[in-house]
Amino acid sequence: MRLSPPGGDNLNDRIEISGRKYSKRVLRILTGGDNKSPTEDILLLARVFDNPTEFTYLLEDVLKLKKLKRVRYALLRMQVECQLHMNEDMEGYSRWLWIARTIEKALFGSLLLGGEE
Repeated sequence: MRLSPPGGDNLNDRIEISGRKYSKRVLRILTGGDNKSPTEDILLLARVFDNPTEFTYLLEDVLKLKKLKRVRYALLRMQVECQLHMNEDMEGYSRWLWIARTIEKALFGSLLLGGEE
């Protein structure tokens, strides 16, 4: 089951890369608006955020990501996006926020933004 990303999902707002479709919005958040082709690690994160139910099946791949600054900054940007728009779609942004925090904690051992609740 594919869940719509927070803020809605217009099929025209998707881009195909290597035979897989990604939300342009998710890629823009994860890359910080960088117009260069996304790296494989960012594309993996985009798959998870595009369809959160896939996180269960992509967990091992996600945990194999290298601890690169770009990965951490991508997760940080997603957390900021979620906090800024939480009132628009509480369930969707809460799901994204949980995923971003879980991945950051698993890869880096802590959260840059804190968030211990």
